[in-house]
Amino acid sequence: MVFRWVFIPWLQRELDSYQDRINHTAKRRDRNKVLLHGVPELIYWSTEDFGALDFKIKIEKAAMGHVRAMYIKPGHPVFDLVPSDLGDTLQMCYEHLMPLPDKTNGCYYMGGIRGGLGLDDGHHQLLDDLTHKDEPDVPHEADNAGLIVWEFLDEEAGAMDEW
Repeated sequence: MVFRWVFIPWLQRELDSYQDRINHTAKRRDRNKVLLHGVPELIYWSTEDFGALDFKIKIEKAAMGHVRAMYIKPGHPVFDLVPSDLGDTLQMCYEHLMPLPDKTNGCYYMGGIRGGLGLDDGHHQLLDDLTHKDEPDVPHEADNAGLIVWEFLDEEAGAMDEW
């Protein structure tokens, strides 16, 4: 049951991604076939731009909604990935594993240092010590606020890159 709870939504996302990629990518042209060439999504929505006839049968959304309401019962057990009691328990356990911050703006990085909790004061002190060890000891003049490089030397003056 846990497999179904994890795998089916993942598989649906993968299938949606595949459908989107295939329908928005131009197919390879085949001179032996008399088919439209181009991006399938564009061909579907603007068939006349590709010099073909549009044989789609258009059905109003209200009619589709009426048929769904008549024949599909949303509460039917076939639409549940797992029994509702198990689904609620799994969702509670999943949320309890690693609570997300209140404001994620749709993205959240769960890796990193200390399981995504960030650096503590000891880590910051070690990084500051490493930074001070790496900085060169260059005396600064009073009128210069920092290190200034006045000129660069090119040992291979006049040499061209071999691109």
